[in-house]
Parts: sequence; C-alpha cells; structure tokens
Amino acid sequence: MEKGLIKRLVIVSLVLIVLVVVISTIYFTFIKPKDVKIIYGDYEVLSGHYGKVEKYDPSMTVEGYKGDNNNAYYITGKIKSKKDKGFTIITFNLYDKSNTLIGTAVAGVNELKEGNTYDFKALSLVNSSDMQRINHYRIKSIKLGN
Repeated sequence: MEKGLIKRLVIVSLVLIVLVVVISTIYFTFIKPKDVKIIYGDYEVLSGHYGKVEKYDPSMTVEGYKGDNNNAYYITGKIKSKKDKGFTIITFNLYDKSNTLIGTAVAGVNELKEGNTYDFKALSLVNSSDMQRINHYRIKSIKLGN
C-alpha cells in the first residue's frame, strides 16, 4: 500500500511539473509582451518600437494634414535619452506579414533632456489599399532633426 501511494505521488508530481512547463512556455511564447526596451545610440526606446500599428485619430492634425480613418496610422511609445538632445526624429518601417516594406511612420520629439522619458506619436500616411496589409513595424532610425 505504501508503494502505491509513493507511485501516485511521483506521477502527480511529474504531471504538475509538465503542466508548469507547458503553461510557462505558452506564457513566454504567446502572452508576455515582447515590447522590451532597446538601446539605439544615446537613446533607449522603452516602448512602441515593435508591434502592431494602431489606427490614426482623425481629430489630430500634423503639419497641416488632417488624416482620416482610411489613410493614416500612428505608432505611440516612449523614449529616453542618455544625453541632452535637440529635436529628435524617430522613423519606423512598416511591413506586411511577409516582411515586405509598405511605408514609413515618423515622429518628432522636441528637446530631450538626459534621463527623462518622453512620449512620441509617429504618423504614417499610407494608401488605403496598403493600410489593411500592415502587420508590424520596426525602428529604422533615430536622429537629430535640423
């Protein structure tokens, strides 16, 4: 009888271990956000550097252009500089599922102060036919503007 109890305990323990491994794998593969900070020269991009494109808010106007829901997207995120910087331009490449470049999105952030975190909103104007194809994006560059 004692041998049967030990055997059941071992089986239950093994099942629990397998269950923990499966749940951990699912979490780290599919659920946990992949949006971790990256270092790009003197900059740290804390969020917004990789992921899905969000719909553009048609009430926003950027340099005289008022977008509508059919041809404008924006990408939001946070950036932090290791040094004081002037006007900074963040450029993203937009891709479809097969990793084909569709277009770009650009954000401008005024005067970054060392160690402070700033929000950015990158605007992309794409053809309405291309809009539905956008699957993901990546940073192309971060540089000082003129």
